[in-house]
Parts: sequence; C-alpha cells; structure tokens
Amino acid sequence: MLLERRVDTLMRALDSDYRDAAFTPGGVSWLDVHHLPARRLLTQVVRRVLSTRREDETLPVTSSDRTVARRSPRFIASLPDVAEMGSGVFPATPAARAAGADRGTPSRPCHRALIVAVSWRRGHVETLLPVLDELARRGITSTVIDLAGDTLHGFPQPSHPAIAVIRPPSLVPNGGLPVGALHTLRAERSVRVGSHDVPVARVAQLVARTVSRSAGITMPSWATALAMERWLDNLFGSVRPRALLCADDTHPPGLLAARCAERAGLETSTCSRARASRAKSPGGPRTAGTSR
Repeated sequence: MLLERRVDTLMRALDSDYRDAAFTPGGVSWLDVHHLPARRLLTQVVRRVLSTRREDETLPVTSSDRTVARRSPRFIASLPDVAEMGSGVFPATPAARAAGADRGTPSRPCHRALIVAVSWRRGHVETLLPVLDELARRGITSTVIDLAGDTLHGFPQPSHPAIAVIRPPSLVPNGGLPVGALHTLRAERSVRVGSHDVPVARVAQLVARTVSRSAGITMPSWATALAMERWLDNLFGSVRPRALLCADDTHPPGLLAARCAERAGLETSTCSRARASRAKSPGGPRTAGTSR
C-alpha cells in the first residue's frame, strides 16, 4: 500500500536520525518505546501531506507563541497541528485525566512466583486466564501485573491461590524527553512525501511533543514509561520469576515488560488466544506460548 510505504520511509528516517535522542535507564530507545504511537501519528501526518496540494504554498509555521504564514513549497507541521493530531490519535482517558489518581493496592502481597504475566485489556484476560488456571492446577505459581486503566479491562480476582494479581501505583502522568535531546541530533534532511519535502527534524519535534503527554497506560508519556520501567525492574527483582508471559509485546507496556525480563535473564513467551483455548482442553500444550 502506497500510504504504508511512505509511512515506513518516514519512520526509517526518524529512527536513523533520532533514535539516540533518549534512552531509558535500561537502554531502550524512546522510539522503540513509542513506536506504535509514533507510527499512528506519522500515518496522520502522511495523510495530511498527501491531501495538501503543492500549489497551496501558504502553510502554517509556529513560533513560540503565534502562528505566522510564509510561502514555501515544503510541508511544515505547526504546533497547533501537533496538538490537534495528538488529541486525535491519543484521546484522553479518564485515567489519564485523573493525574495521580490512586490505581489501588495489590490484591495480594507481592510473593515469589515462577511466572509473571502482563495484562491491560479484556482480550489479554481472555487469553491469559485459561493458561494461568491450567498452570495453577499443575502447581505453578504466577503473578499477574494488571495495568488496565478501568474495571472493564481489569484482571478479575483469581479463584486459585497460586495466582496473584498486583497493580502498579500511580505513575507520573506527563513529561517529555530531556530538554535539548533532539537539538543535539538535529537533522537537516527532508523526506519526499507526494509533492512535498517533509523535514525529519520537524517530524521528530512533533512526535516528541506528542509523547510528552500521557493518554493512559497503553499510550504513556516518556516520563510514565521511565517510571513504569523502574517499577517493573523492582517487581521482577522481588518476585524473581523464571518467565514472563505476555499477550502483546508491541505496545509500550508489553515492550517495556519484555525488555525488563530480558535484562533479568527471564524467558519471554507470547500467548495467543488459540493456544489459550487449547490449554483448557485435556492433552493441551505443555508450554504456554512461543519462547523467543
């Protein structure tokens, strides 16, 4: 698809020039953490660029506190555009608006477990619960990290004592990259999209501004991602599991959990709904997922 190819080109340019702008203490690039949010945002950017005719040369450019117009054949995203696009891609959730709201206390005290699982969507519950129930019947203990922002997607109270559910405390809701992080790597090149040249530096600014605001646990700000990584590192150190079970290691929470598990020397497995269904039947698979 033409749109996807152009988004891929822009993403590669952004990654090549700006992936070293910031890393978590665990060594994860900001563009790895926010890959999916960034890609969604750039998809909107590419669509907007393609809908802008080249003859429409008066395009908005934003200064510190005002928007001016200048005649240029290049597409320049204004900061109001950034805010508009950001709000469209990442709608604020009640959890995101309630900055600092208490996420609750663990359902059970943190204890040693062989398996740690991560869940934040109802689909994850449907995938993970049959597997964890089967593991519990085999005497394998597990701890579920419930990152859901609301009760609809929350992990239910387990019926088996071998399964514990814990929830993280309130995390820093907003906060972007370190000041000047992008400036030191400022790239002068542009990427051709349709009939326009899109400056890679402006794209980086747009993405960095967007990820400075949190829109819930699945679309965390950079500051939230840093706090989440610290909390996960401490949790793995306390629980001392042997493996991480994750239904989605592409969104920020799952990716951070997988990277923390890798640093801790844990085996990481993904769990599909198909495997979860087979795990409930007699003679089901001996493993919960696919190790990587």
